[in-house]
Amino acid sequence: MFRAVAMMQLSVVMLERDTRAVLRALGELGAVQLRRTPAGPDSAPVSAPDHAEELARCERLIARVKELRSSLESAARDENRSAPPEMTFEQAQAHFGLIEQQADALLNRRQHLLERWGKLTAVCEQVSGYRGLDIPLDGADRFSFLHFVAGNLPAENLEKLQEEVGARVALLPLPTREGRQPLLAMTTREGRPALESALERADFKRETLPVIESATVDTLSEDSLRDQASAAAELQETNEQIRALAAEVAPSLATIEQAATVERRLLE
Repeated sequence: MFRAVAMMQLSVVMLERDTRAVLRALGELGAVQLRRTPAGPDSAPVSAPDHAEELARCERLIARVKELRSSLESAARDENRSAPPEMTFEQAQAHFGLIEQQADALLNRRQHLLERWGKLTAVCEQVSGYRGLDIPLDGADRFSFLHFVAGNLPAENLEKLQEEVGARVALLPLPTREGRQPLLAMTTREGRPALESALERADFKRETLPVIESATVDTLSEDSLRDQASAAAELQETNEQIRALAAEVAPSLATIEQAATVERRLLE
């Protein structure tokens, strides 16, 4: 239950060198409302100094702590908040820099692994429909006398395309996916213009397969799946290291944040 208590108004004059120690002591009391009086003949002889730059440094450090805590998915700690930390603002900045370096190395590694895993996943999905066909990936036009393309078209357009191209073109339909008909089409070099025109009329969407010397769709798929599993294992290990670091530095981050907060209040 709250109740009113008597307050005493005091005017304090102190040496500038003692200001910080006095303010910290008053802050620890937790029951003092400070108000600086304007400079004048009957009060302080000089105006309050401008601490805008120092205050901005405090705000930046507090923001960086919160950002790092968010990146590490670490919750703020509330213990030991009753007493100001035995750490200067300069010490807090230096200590945070070391923690940030550790964290950045792991976070950058995780980001790299996520990107790598995503690219491998995209490759696996891109060639999954063509596995078992042993399609070479040296380039679709590496052959002297043949031209072939890979892609898909609306399933209902396949029959009409087969009738139009006739025996001049070899068509290899693959299992239908989401209403689209994956397709390999092959003809001679001379038959390329006619095939391309017929495919365009059939709403054919070309799929550009990766170009890899001496590789096939099957070998690429096997290599990608193996690399994907390796990346997933590394990613799991890195996430465990990040969680361990988050738990380890949580008390330090709380102390650093409190040191910056205390410094800001002293400046204010």
